Amino acid sequence: MVLKEYILDWVQRAQKIAHLGIWDQDPVSNKLWWSDETFRILGLEPQSIAPSFEKFLQVVHPDDRELIVKQTELALDSNDNPYKIDYRIVRPDGSERIIHEEAVIERDEKGSPMKITGIIQDITERKQTEKALFHQKQRLSYILEGTNVATWEWNIQTGETIFNERWAEIIGYTLEELAPISIDTWMKFCHPDDLKKSEELLNKHFAGKLDFYECEARMRHKNGNWIWILDKGRIATWTNDGKPLLICGTHQDITERKQSEERIQHIALHDNLTGLPNRNLFFDRLNYAIFHAGRYQHSVALLYIDIDGFKPVNDTFGHYIGDKVLKKIAKRIKSCIRDTDTAARLGGDEFAVILQDIQQREFASIVAKKIIKSIANPIIIKTKRCILGASIGISTYAHDATKPDVMLQQADIAMYNVKRMGKNNYLFYEFSKFTLDKGV
Repeated sequence: MVLKEYILDWVQRAQKIAHLGIWDQDPVSNKLWWSDETFRILGLEPQSIAPSFEKFLQVVHPDDRELIVKQTELALDSNDNPYKIDYRIVRPDGSERIIHEEAVIERDEKGSPMKITGIIQDITERKQTEKALFHQKQRLSYILEGTNVATWEWNIQTGETIFNERWAEIIGYTLEELAPISIDTWMKFCHPDDLKKSEELLNKHFAGKLDFYECEARMRHKNGNWIWILDKGRIATWTNDGKPLLICGTHQDITERKQSEERIQHIALHDNLTGLPNRNLFFDRLNYAIFHAGRYQHSVALLYIDIDGFKPVNDTFGHYIGDKVLKKIAKRIKSCIRDTDTAARLGGDEFAVILQDIQQREFASIVAKKIIKSIANPIIIKTKRCILGASIGISTYAHDATKPDVMLQQADIAMYNVKRMGKNNYLFYEFSKFTLDKGV
């Protein structure tokens, strides 16, 4: 007897801890029994009333009563086991709770119900948590959809990777087309130079040197183009021995932003009319050419070019034709130099050329002659025939100067001496004198 009481007490305490009520019903007599925890879940004092289906329905939320009746009748008429249902109750104190109920129906040989045994459990907190998580997940989904952001998860130890559909869409694929997906998928499509940069940043994040991982990288699109993405992430979990385990992050297509930045940078560093580097970019490249020449014992030549006879073109034919002529001149100058050299427009009808990594000064003479000959060919714009020439002053590093502004000044002086001595020629700057090369 003592053992039976102990077991009964243990069962009651277990029910209370689990918020689990037990009930039995005789479907023939409709006699119903509720455990103490069942009373408490329903908001009733234990043994305060005689349990009945009608009393139970009074506690059920009015909007759920019809559902309870139909589901009960359906369970009794069918052989489905167990019977499961969620519904709301309204306790006598007015509080509303959500209940999960399950029941097993025992039947006789003919299939008629003999006994129904069930449990009820208050799942209000769980449902509220699920609802909150659902709304949080939904909000996150809306944010990702609204910002057009892709998501990824990477198990660093196993290489297992999860991408959402947007991740694949950014590079023109579906997830099915990319299957099987792993970290190798990212490595396959990422530009090699940016992949190296990404690995360096990830290692810094893994080592705790960076709070977040963030990297701008190019990825190969399905159409063959490179697109830019902003890759962000942070370690979510670590192994027991302190190694990074799971990192989660996002991908965002920033191609348009990068293209806009490139356009702005191009405008800032290039001449709007001819597309050649402007004075700012010219000096930047001249600085680099001088630095490179000093390190590798090469030389640099600077050609300062002034177009002879351009002012009459503007005065006679107008600025529209003048602009067209300047574009033609820019193309001709560029066609006379190597891809590694720089042709720039310094303003008006003044141009400059940087010849880097040259071994002898004579190379500058060869290029100057080519430019003068090219510009001397008539330029025809809408039947307007323009005859021009070029006066070119040349300075070299380190024969004449070692600083960009000094090189330009000296080439400018040499160019004006060409004009003074007859135009349409070239001249090297010398410290003691100017020697006009008559070999053009």
